[in-house]
Amino acid sequence: VLSLEFSWQAYENMIQEEFIK
Repeated sequence: VLSLEFSWQAYENMIQEEFIK
């Protein structure tokens, strides 16, 4: 479960970076 949450956080961070761009 922890791994899944970590992956989701990384995915959200990537989307945020693209959104800011």
